[in-house]
Amino acid sequence: MANLPETVMKEHQISFNYEQTNAVMKIVKDYSLQIVSQNFDSRSELVFKVRLSDESRVLAMFGKLG
Repeated sequence: MANLPETVMKEHQISFNYEQTNAVMKIVKDYSLQIVSQNFDSRSELVFKVRLSDESRVLAMFGKLG
């Protein structure tokens, strides 16, 4: 039986305005983030898991949203 490498994931939470929803969802799609939970209200929240190898790039992308 072959040993398959395990993908290490880290969980993060972000809050964003309605106007940023499209940009946030594009990042989720582009980096194949796993959505753990989401709440779309006046102030939206998203809990997601990201591959450890992509973590710094993904967080930088979310940081650019301001």
